[in-house]
Amino acid sequence: MMGGARSAKKIGERLIKAGLDKDEAIRRVIDFMNYCKVGKATLGDTVRIFENCESLRTIILKHEKQPSYFFTTGFLNGLFRKL
Repeated sequence: MMGGARSAKKIGERLIKAGLDKDEAIRRVIDFMNYCKVGKATLGDTVRIFENCESLRTIILKHEKQPSYFFTTGFLNGLFRKL
């Protein structure tokens, strides 16, 4: 989770430095996540991600009751904190 937050913070800093406003920066990151097939991300009042690549961990580890999205959660938290 911390790795995701740190990565997103740096990305947010660079997008701000490039002159993007926060809404455009968020849209670009969501588009990039979709391009990289992290999952199917949508942006409305909240960010929703379906078919996240991290959910494969739940399929592989059958004893897990709920999917865990540690990197993605940390990434989005870091991004929104910075922006």
